[in-house]
Amino acid sequence: MLTNAIYFKGDWRDPFPASYTRTLPFHLSASQSIQVPLMYRSGNYNYFDGGTFQELELPYAGKELSMIVFLPKEIAGLPALERSFTAENVQSWLSKLKYPDKVKVKFPKFKMAAQFDLGTAMAAMGMKLAFQPGTADFAGMSGGRDLWISAAVHNGIHQCR
Repeated sequence: MLTNAIYFKGDWRDPFPASYTRTLPFHLSASQSIQVPLMYRSGNYNYFDGGTFQELELPYAGKELSMIVFLPKEIAGLPALERSFTAENVQSWLSKLKYPDKVKVKFPKFKMAAQFDLGTAMAAMGMKLAFQPGTADFAGMSGGRDLWISAAVHNGIHQCR
């Protein structure tokens, strides 16, 4: 079995003060909201007003990585934003990020986890034999043809707090 795990826990360049976090409604859709802890701070961040959406860059400590957030201005605006989300548009929007005087940020604490089976994709890319008992050739590792890959799995976790 091949496994791959990625865990990202970056510290914000400008941490959100814990005392400013409040449990408030977060809209999942126009008709559904849930109560979540929303972090708050204001500061100088790269920002772009795209008319129907807002774009914000939240840098991590070290200034090498950042999170880019796109937020529709209308609660029901996510489907339209998703439809306009093309490589060309994103490239254009990223080039328009600028520092305004000050940005007020409310951002939910969240943890995102995902698991993907990579076996099918790896076989489709030409690694079919590696997944077949008796046919896989890992003789360099074991001296015989007794090894094969039974599964290839990727796990990823991203946590914002």
